[in-house]
Amino acid sequence: MLGLFEFTIDNRIKKTHVSTDEAYERVKMINQLNIPVLVTGFTLFYQLKEFIRISTPSPLAIVIGATHLEKLFDESYYFDLKGGLLEGMSKLLGRFSRLYIYPHKTADICLLTKSFFPKPEVKNIYRHFIESNMIQDIAGCDELSEFIHSDDVRKLMKKKDKGWKKLVPEKIHKLLEAQ
Repeated sequence: MLGLFEFTIDNRIKKTHVSTDEAYERVKMINQLNIPVLVTGFTLFYQLKEFIRISTPSPLAIVIGATHLEKLFDESYYFDLKGGLLEGMSKLLGRFSRLYIYPHKTADICLLTKSFFPKPEVKNIYRHFIESNMIQDIAGCDELSEFIHSDDVRKLMKKKDKGWKKLVPEKIHKLLEAQ
């Protein structure tokens, strides 16, 4: 099994584009952790799956944060597909592909597949993927401390708050301090 970290330079959700220089810096950081990196221009998860399928028919597991569930089941993101959300989800999930959800935990809430309630018009589609185990939690809330998002770390760094160092691996903060 090969684990890799993928990030897109074009974020459809945030409507942002990562520059070549910023992408290079991110790759350098992730490489410090000895994790293979894939930089793409994919704006939806099914596009990543289709790309990986070019190389291998092996079972595929994609891990996403629980906060992405709302966007994953938002029909407006599939405007360019004739079959809309249903077509997008059928391209993403299947007999040999699964979506694993990483919990989003704060002091107030813990988001899991069980605590996500999609809009009524897509609720049955979501339930089908849950009941078929094509979408499942990778961990429970009791197994994690609070979730830290990279945006939160960047904000601390911009404020020159040294607390960001506690949130990232030592190899990474040494790399960032050397810049």
